[in-house]
Amino acid sequence: MENTYLEYSDELYEILLKESSLKKGNLRIQDYVLFIDDEPSNYRGGIVIAKDLKNPFDFVLSYPCYSYQTVMELIFNEGKLITTINHAKAMHRVRMNIEKGLRSLDNEMDLASINKFLHATFVRKYAGQNSIFDRWWLFRRRRNKK
Repeated sequence: MENTYLEYSDELYEILLKESSLKKGNLRIQDYVLFIDDEPSNYRGGIVIAKDLKNPFDFVLSYPCYSYQTVMELIFNEGKLITTINHAKAMHRVRMNIEKGLRSLDNEMDLASINKFLHATFVRKYAGQNSIFDRWWLFRRRRNKK
């Protein structure tokens, strides 16, 4: 079963980014401990979770992290939640730059800038970053084939 949602503080969040070492299963956090399929985990790493889709920006497969109003990065050590980082302001900044026309998702340089900002924003590095990063690499591949 693929990890797509995490129960945290009696709410359900979509998992956007995770490290490859995270085992698959039903995830929930209770008393600052990560449980996978109702068993305490010894996971060491990060998970980026989100809720409240604000603007999908016409993405087909998945929405980038800045499409959500609430975005948090959770850092675990031996299965215990040690840090929660609220990235809502950073994601709002990206959304506002796009909505005001200061950045364009159709411009490779703007995508590279957003990509760089997102890499600098998150504390951990994540496998399979399925948001803006995929679109940026598609631009790169398309350009290199010409």
